[in-house]
Amino acid sequence: MKTQKDFKGSWKSELESSINLSPKMKEDLLDKVSSQRDVSEAKRNWIYPTVLTSFVLGAAFFLLLMIQYNPLDLTMSSPEEINNDINIFELLSSEKFYWIVGAIILEIIVVLLFFAVMKKTRRWEKTFVARVLAKLLPTRQNSILIQSFLCVVIGMGIVFSSLASIKYLTVFFVFLLNYLVLLWSIRDLNRSSCPHCGHLFSRKDLYKITWAPYRLKCIHCEENIFQTKASRNKAIIFVWMPFVSHYALGFLGIPFPVIGFSFILVGLFFNFYINNFTTRYSKEDEPMW
Repeated sequence: MKTQKDFKGSWKSELESSINLSPKMKEDLLDKVSSQRDVSEAKRNWIYPTVLTSFVLGAAFFLLLMIQYNPLDLTMSSPEEINNDINIFELLSSEKFYWIVGAIILEIIVVLLFFAVMKKTRRWEKTFVARVLAKLLPTRQNSILIQSFLCVVIGMGIVFSSLASIKYLTVFFVFLLNYLVLLWSIRDLNRSSCPHCGHLFSRKDLYKITWAPYRLKCIHCEENIFQTKASRNKAIIFVWMPFVSHYALGFLGIPFPVIGFSFILVGLFFNFYINNFTTRYSKEDEPMW
Protein backbone atom coordinates (compact mmCIF):
# COMPACT_ATOMS: atom_id res chain seq x y z
CA MET A 1 0.00 0.00 0.00
CA LYS A 2 1.30 3.43 -0.92
CA THR A 3 2.12 5.85 1.89
CA GLN A 4 0.63 9.34 1.99
CA LYS A 5 3.92 10.80 0.73
CA ASP A 6 4.21 8.36 -2.18
CA PHE A 7 0.56 8.90 -3.09
CA LYS A 8 0.89 12.68 -3.23
CA GLY A 9 4.18 12.36 -5.09
CA SER A 10 2.67 10.22 -7.83
CA TRP A 11 -0.24 12.61 -8.23
CA LYS A 12 2.10 15.60 -8.31
CA SER A 13 4.27 14.09 -11.05
CA GLU A 14 1.15 13.26 -13.05
CA LEU A 15 -0.14 16.82 -12.76
CA GLU A 16 3.21 18.36 -13.71
CA SER A 17 3.54 16.15 -16.78
CA SER A 18 0.10 16.58 -18.36
CA ILE A 19 -1.74 19.58 -16.86
CA ASN A 20 -0.65 23.20 -16.78
CA LEU A 21 -1.81 24.62 -13.44
CA SER A 22 -0.44 27.17 -11.04
CA PRO A 23 1.53 25.80 -8.05
CA LYS A 24 -1.23 26.87 -5.65
CA MET A 25 -3.95 25.15 -7.68
CA LYS A 26 -1.87 21.96 -7.85
CA GLU A 27 -1.34 21.98 -4.08
CA ASP A 28 -5.06 22.54 -3.40
CA LEU A 29 -5.97 19.71 -5.75
CA LEU A 30 -3.47 17.37 -4.07
CA ASP A 31 -4.85 18.19 -0.61
CA LYS A 32 -8.41 17.57 -1.78
CA VAL A 33 -7.55 14.21 -3.37
CA SER A 34 -5.62 13.13 -0.27
CA SER A 35 -8.47 14.08 2.07
CA GLN A 36 -10.97 12.10 -0.01
CA ARG A 37 -8.60 9.10 0.02
CA ASP A 38 -8.25 9.31 3.81
CA VAL A 39 -12.02 9.24 4.22
CA SER A 40 -12.39 6.19 2.00
CA GLU A 41 -9.57 4.31 3.76
CA ALA A 42 -10.97 5.12 7.21
CA LYS A 43 -14.13 3.07 6.61
CA ARG A 44 -14.46 0.01 8.79
CA ASN A 45 -15.27 -3.43 7.49
CA TRP A 46 -18.80 -3.23 8.88
CA ILE A 47 -19.97 0.26 7.97
CA TYR A 48 -23.48 0.06 9.39
CA PRO A 49 -23.08 -0.48 13.17
CA THR A 50 -26.19 1.54 13.98
CA VAL A 51 -28.36 -0.63 11.74
CA LEU A 52 -27.03 -3.86 13.25
CA THR A 53 -27.19 -2.69 16.88
CA SER A 54 -30.71 -1.32 16.62
CA PHE A 55 -32.00 -4.39 14.82
CA VAL A 56 -30.44 -6.80 17.34
CA LEU A 57 -31.86 -4.85 20.29
CA GLY A 58 -35.32 -4.76 18.76
CA ALA A 59 -35.28 -8.43 17.77
CA ALA A 60 -34.06 -9.54 21.21
CA PHE A 61 -36.69 -7.45 22.98
CA PHE A 62 -39.61 -8.79 20.96
CA LEU A 63 -38.25 -12.35 21.12
CA LEU A 64 -38.24 -12.19 24.92
CA LEU A 65 -41.83 -10.97 24.88
CA MET A 66 -42.89 -13.84 22.61
CA ILE A 67 -41.18 -16.41 24.82
CA GLN A 68 -42.84 -14.94 27.90
CA TYR A 69 -46.34 -15.06 26.45
CA ASN A 70 -45.93 -18.25 24.41
CA PRO A 71 -43.82 -20.70 26.47
CA LEU A 72 -42.86 -24.00 24.88
CA ASP A 73 -45.22 -26.81 25.85
CA LEU A 74 -43.48 -30.17 25.40
CA THR A 75 -46.35 -32.23 26.85
CA MET A 76 -48.50 -34.39 24.58
CA SER A 77 -51.98 -33.05 23.77
CA SER A 78 -55.07 -35.21 23.59
CA PRO A 79 -56.98 -35.61 20.26
CA GLU A 80 -59.79 -33.44 21.63
CA GLU A 81 -57.36 -30.60 22.41
CA ILE A 82 -55.81 -30.86 18.95
CA ASN A 83 -59.23 -30.67 17.28
CA ASN A 84 -60.11 -27.61 19.35
CA ASP A 85 -56.83 -25.94 18.43
CA ILE A 86 -57.30 -26.38 14.66
CA ASN A 87 -61.04 -25.71 14.44
CA ILE A 88 -61.19 -23.54 11.30
CA PHE A 89 -64.69 -22.21 11.87
CA GLU A 90 -63.88 -21.00 15.36
CA LEU A 91 -60.67 -19.45 14.08
CA LEU A 92 -62.44 -17.48 11.32
CA SER A 93 -64.87 -15.97 13.82
CA SER A 94 -62.28 -15.15 16.48
CA GLU A 95 -60.16 -12.09 17.17
CA LYS A 96 -57.04 -14.11 16.48
CA PHE A 97 -57.98 -14.55 12.80
CA TYR A 98 -57.88 -10.81 12.11
CA TRP A 99 -54.57 -10.46 13.92
CA ILE A 100 -53.18 -13.33 11.84
CA VAL A 101 -54.30 -11.68 8.59
CA GLY A 102 -52.81 -8.33 9.59
CA ALA A 103 -49.52 -9.86 10.73
CA ILE A 104 -49.16 -11.93 7.55
CA ILE A 105 -49.77 -8.86 5.37
CA LEU A 106 -47.12 -6.95 7.30
CA GLU A 107 -44.58 -9.77 7.11
CA ILE A 108 -45.04 -10.09 3.35
CA ILE A 109 -44.44 -6.35 2.93
CA VAL A 110 -41.37 -6.54 5.19
CA VAL A 111 -39.84 -9.48 3.29
CA LEU A 112 -40.40 -7.90 -0.13
CA LEU A 113 -39.13 -4.50 1.00
CA PHE A 114 -36.05 -6.04 2.63
CA PHE A 115 -34.93 -7.66 -0.62
CA ALA A 116 -35.76 -4.49 -2.56
CA VAL A 117 -33.65 -2.35 -0.21
CA MET A 118 -30.69 -4.73 -0.35
CA LYS A 119 -30.86 -4.86 -4.14
CA LYS A 120 -31.41 -1.17 -4.89
CA THR A 121 -29.14 0.53 -2.34
CA ARG A 122 -26.06 1.59 -4.28
CA ARG A 123 -23.89 2.12 -1.19
CA TRP A 124 -24.26 -1.55 -0.27
CA GLU A 125 -23.32 -3.08 -3.61
CA LYS A 126 -19.90 -4.20 -2.31
CA THR A 127 -20.98 -5.33 1.15
CA PHE A 128 -20.86 -8.98 2.19
CA VAL A 129 -24.64 -9.38 2.54
CA ALA A 130 -25.27 -7.82 -0.89
CA ARG A 131 -22.72 -10.15 -2.52
CA VAL A 132 -24.30 -13.20 -0.86
CA LEU A 133 -27.77 -12.16 -2.01
CA ALA A 134 -26.47 -11.60 -5.54
CA LYS A 135 -25.18 -15.19 -5.61
CA LEU A 136 -28.35 -16.63 -4.09
CA LEU A 137 -30.67 -14.61 -6.32
CA PRO A 138 -29.02 -14.54 -9.76
CA THR A 139 -32.34 -14.54 -11.61
CA ARG A 140 -35.80 -13.14 -11.02
CA GLN A 141 -37.25 -16.65 -10.71
CA ASN A 142 -34.87 -17.52 -7.87
CA SER A 143 -35.68 -14.26 -6.13
CA ILE A 144 -39.43 -14.89 -6.31
CA LEU A 145 -38.97 -18.49 -5.12
CA ILE A 146 -36.88 -17.61 -2.06
CA GLN A 147 -39.07 -14.65 -1.08
CA SER A 148 -42.20 -16.78 -1.41
CA PHE A 149 -40.62 -19.53 0.68
CA LEU A 150 -39.73 -17.07 3.45
CA CYS A 151 -43.23 -15.57 3.41
CA VAL A 152 -44.83 -19.03 3.69
CA VAL A 153 -42.53 -20.21 6.50
CA ILE A 154 -42.99 -17.04 8.55
CA GLY A 155 -46.72 -17.07 7.83
CA MET A 156 -47.03 -20.65 9.11
CA GLY A 157 -45.24 -19.63 12.28
CA ILE A 158 -47.70 -16.78 12.75
CA VAL A 159 -50.73 -19.05 12.26
CA PHE A 160 -49.61 -21.46 14.99
CA SER A 161 -48.60 -18.74 17.48
CA SER A 162 -50.64 -17.54 20.41
CA LEU A 163 -52.64 -14.32 20.20
CA ALA A 164 -50.26 -12.49 22.53
CA SER A 165 -47.26 -13.53 20.42
CA ILE A 166 -48.99 -12.40 17.22
CA LYS A 167 -49.63 -8.98 18.74
CA TYR A 168 -45.97 -8.53 19.61
CA LEU A 169 -44.96 -9.87 16.21
CA THR A 170 -47.16 -7.17 14.68
CA VAL A 171 -45.27 -4.52 16.63
CA PHE A 172 -41.99 -6.06 15.48
CA PHE A 173 -43.10 -5.96 11.84
CA VAL A 174 -44.13 -2.31 12.22
CA PHE A 175 -40.71 -1.66 13.74
CA LEU A 176 -38.97 -3.33 10.78
CA LEU A 177 -41.23 -1.62 8.27
CA ASN A 178 -40.23 1.80 9.58
CA TYR A 179 -36.56 0.85 9.31
CA LEU A 180 -36.91 -0.42 5.76
CA VAL A 181 -38.97 2.54 4.53
CA LEU A 182 -36.34 4.93 5.90
CA LEU A 183 -33.57 2.92 4.24
CA TRP A 184 -35.51 2.82 0.97
CA SER A 185 -35.88 6.61 1.01
CA ILE A 186 -32.07 7.06 1.04
CA ARG A 187 -31.14 4.21 -1.30
CA ASP A 188 -29.60 6.60 -3.87
CA LEU A 189 -28.11 9.14 -1.44
CA ASN A 190 -24.59 9.59 -0.13
CA ARG A 191 -23.33 11.48 2.88
CA SER A 192 -23.32 15.26 2.84
CA SER A 193 -20.44 17.36 1.52
CA CYS A 194 -19.24 20.90 2.11
CA PRO A 195 -20.73 23.43 -0.35
CA HIS A 196 -17.46 25.43 -0.25
CA CYS A 197 -14.64 22.91 -0.66
CA GLY A 198 -16.61 19.78 -1.62
CA HIS A 199 -15.18 17.76 1.29
CA LEU A 200 -17.22 14.59 1.87
CA PHE A 201 -18.08 14.46 5.55
CA SER A 202 -17.46 11.25 7.44
CA ARG A 203 -19.95 9.98 10.04
CA LYS A 204 -17.78 11.41 12.81
CA ASP A 205 -17.66 14.80 11.07
CA LEU A 206 -21.43 14.84 10.67
CA TYR A 207 -21.96 14.01 14.35
CA LYS A 208 -19.72 16.92 15.35
CA ILE A 209 -21.42 19.30 12.93
CA THR A 210 -24.99 18.24 13.65
CA TRP A 211 -24.69 18.42 17.44
CA ALA A 212 -22.55 21.57 17.50
CA PRO A 213 -23.98 24.11 19.97
CA TYR A 214 -22.98 27.09 17.84
CA ARG A 215 -22.85 28.03 14.16
CA LEU A 216 -21.96 25.15 11.86
CA LYS A 217 -18.55 25.10 10.22
CA CYS A 218 -16.89 22.74 7.78
CA ILE A 219 -14.36 20.45 9.46
CA HIS A 220 -12.00 20.79 6.50
CA CYS A 221 -12.08 24.42 5.33
CA GLU A 222 -13.73 25.95 8.45
CA GLU A 223 -16.17 27.98 6.36
CA ASN A 224 -19.66 28.63 7.72
CA ILE A 225 -22.29 26.21 6.40
CA PHE A 226 -26.06 26.17 6.85
CA GLN A 227 -28.60 23.39 6.69
CA THR A 228 -30.81 23.76 3.62
CA LYS A 229 -34.53 24.39 3.88
CA ALA A 230 -35.28 21.27 1.83
CA SER A 231 -33.40 18.97 4.22
CA ARG A 232 -35.15 20.50 7.24
CA ASN A 233 -38.54 19.91 5.64
CA LYS A 234 -37.55 16.37 4.66
CA ALA A 235 -36.61 15.57 8.26
CA ILE A 236 -40.08 16.65 9.42
CA ILE A 237 -41.72 14.41 6.80
CA PHE A 238 -39.65 11.40 7.89
CA VAL A 239 -40.89 11.77 11.46
CA TRP A 240 -44.56 11.37 10.48
CA MET A 241 -44.54 7.73 9.43
CA PRO A 242 -42.97 6.33 12.65
CA PHE A 243 -45.24 8.56 14.73
CA VAL A 244 -48.48 7.62 12.94
CA SER A 245 -47.67 3.90 12.73
CA HIS A 246 -46.77 3.62 16.42
CA TYR A 247 -49.68 5.85 17.47
CA ALA A 248 -52.07 3.51 15.64
CA LEU A 249 -50.72 0.55 17.62
CA GLY A 250 -52.11 2.13 20.77
CA PHE A 251 -55.67 1.63 19.48
CA LEU A 252 -54.98 -2.11 19.09
CA GLY A 253 -54.37 -2.66 22.78
CA ILE A 254 -50.57 -2.90 22.60
CA PRO A 255 -48.94 -1.89 25.93
CA PHE A 256 -47.45 1.60 25.86
CA PRO A 257 -43.93 0.54 27.03
CA VAL A 258 -43.65 -1.81 24.04
CA ILE A 259 -44.76 0.91 21.62
CA GLY A 260 -42.46 3.44 23.26
CA PHE A 261 -39.44 1.15 23.08
CA SER A 262 -39.99 0.50 19.37
CA PHE A 263 -40.52 4.21 18.64
CA ILE A 264 -37.35 5.19 20.51
CA LEU A 265 -35.27 2.69 18.52
CA VAL A 266 -36.64 4.04 15.24
CA GLY A 267 -35.92 7.60 16.41
CA LEU A 268 -32.33 6.74 17.31
CA PHE A 269 -31.88 5.03 13.97
CA PHE A 270 -33.08 8.16 12.16
CA ASN A 271 -30.94 10.59 14.18
CA PHE A 272 -27.70 8.61 14.06
CA TYR A 273 -27.90 7.06 10.58
CA ILE A 274 -30.62 8.34 8.24
CA ASN A 275 -29.88 11.95 9.15
CA ASN A 276 -26.35 11.57 7.75
CA PHE A 277 -27.79 11.14 4.26
CA THR A 278 -30.81 13.45 4.33
CA THR A 279 -29.03 16.53 5.70
CA ARG A 280 -27.68 18.93 3.08
CA TYR A 281 -25.74 22.16 3.57
CA SER A 282 -25.57 25.44 1.65
CA LYS A 283 -23.32 28.51 1.67
CA GLU A 284 -26.10 30.88 2.75
CA ASP A 285 -28.66 30.70 5.52
CA GLU A 286 -32.05 29.99 3.97
CA PRO A 287 -35.29 31.19 5.62
CA MET A 288 -37.22 28.71 7.75
CA TRP A 289 -40.46 29.18 5.79
